Amino acid sequence: MASDLAASALGGALIPGRPLPGTGLRQARSTATLADCATKNGNTITFTNCTETESGITVTVNGSVTAKSDTVTWDVKAVVSGTDSGVTVNANLHESGSLTVTATKVTGNALLDLSGSVSNGSKTVNFGVAVAAVVDLTYQSDPACITGGTLEVKRVWTQVPEGASGSEFTNAGVKLTWSSCNTFVVARSQ
Repeated sequence: MASDLAASALGGALIPGRPLPGTGLRQARSTATLADCATKNGNTITFTNCTETESGITVTVNGSVTAKSDTVTWDVKAVVSGTDSGVTVNANLHESGSLTVTATKVTGNALLDLSGSVSNGSKTVNFGVAVAAVVDLTYQSDPACITGGTLEVKRVWTQVPEGASGSEFTNAGVKLTWSSCNTFVVARSQ
């Protein structure tokens, strides 16, 4: 959730440029062989060493997702490692958060931390980025619109890749504040 909101609110991909070679973190999180590594206990699904390998890159997922009544919470970690087409990737991803939806309100937060390195044999680039999203919105269903509240997204680079420049590599934030049906103000960090 945090990475999707950051891409929408701040523009671009979480890590600018091409995606990690041979990996699709979102796809790996959803397509790991769940029968072998996921268990359901009540309203919680727990992932234990869910592993997917594609083109020399292995993704291992651990964590849990819980859905109760009107709230979903998650705490999931993924480790990405391997070599594809001469590019070696080592990355750690941690996503956590909670989202509550009622008949008139959406509240919650989502956090994402991504760090690691990419190497082509002659050069290694290290990176680290954290993204947070905080949602506190009220809405109505007829006509469907957001009537009040805020949505805030922040991106902080904990390690900017060496030689990287441009707005994609700056710390950034945006806050949308609604005052009435579909009326909102946008504030951006400088």
